[in-house]
Amino acid sequence: MKASKLLDPPPTPAGYRAPYRFEFPKVLLNVVSLVLFIVLIPLLWQLIWWLQGQPAPRSFTISGFQDLFVLIVVGVLVPVLTIVCHELIHGLAFQLLGYKASYGIYWGLGPYAAAFGQFQTRQHSIIVVLAPLILINMLMLLLLAIPDLIVRAIACIALLFNTSGATGDLYLTWRLWRTPSGTLSYDVDKYNSFVFEPE
Repeated sequence: MKASKLLDPPPTPAGYRAPYRFEFPKVLLNVVSLVLFIVLIPLLWQLIWWLQGQPAPRSFTISGFQDLFVLIVVGVLVPVLTIVCHELIHGLAFQLLGYKASYGIYWGLGPYAAAFGQFQTRQHSIIVVLAPLILINMLMLLLLAIPDLIVRAIACIALLFNTSGATGDLYLTWRLWRTPSGTLSYDVDKYNSFVFEPE
């Protein structure tokens, strides 16, 4: 993999201090994501029990080609579709707020949607960052109440991947929340991000 190149920030807007570079602690976030994934499994199991009034099935018996096909769809396609939808919601939120969205893969953290070369307000950044976590999880939690095994399996897998995959989003929200309300962020590219705080 080609090493990332450190790029300079854009000129500092009037009324702002010199920017500082923002970086994700990739190793820490990947560890937290894995731990969260594992912790969520029994929690979702209990939630299904509470919603359905009975424990979730302990096994899924494959009795033919149709069951095998369903298992492949649920186990492979649902995580991929969840990740794609997660990033598309980020991008749609950018566009609704007036930014031009770009998509790609950030090795070490996964796919991304970003607004390169544009100043982003703190409030807009928080909305964009939290939109997929809130929207997808709300929909999947509603689907957990449907008494159908396949629907519940899809909802559980989507919840697991969407929530554990949002650790970077939650970290960025926490960092932004601690900055002044007029703070601006600016992504030069997927490796170079800067934060401008007001004077």
